[in-house]
Amino acid sequence: MTAVARRNKILVTGSPGWLGTRLVEALIRGLPNDETLQAPRSDSNIRCLILPGQDPSPLRKLSPPIEIVTGDLRNPADCQ
Repeated sequence: MTAVARRNKILVTGSPGWLGTRLVEALIRGLPNDETLQAPRSDSNIRCLILPGQDPSPLRKLSPPIEIVTGDLRNPADCQ
């Protein structure tokens, strides 16, 4: 890592599901039993890619700074 401050960009797919939501929670709040995720990083930018028609409300309840994007990984235009 360089001395220049960088903002961590994290993309989570499948995030409205049980496992994806738990992962986003760990990224926001930290995971005490894991050295890498022990403390949440304040410089993280979490983007959640959800499929059209999925309910984003569980993610919105976690933290306002989460960016929710609707799209499909199989569609190259959605990935831009």
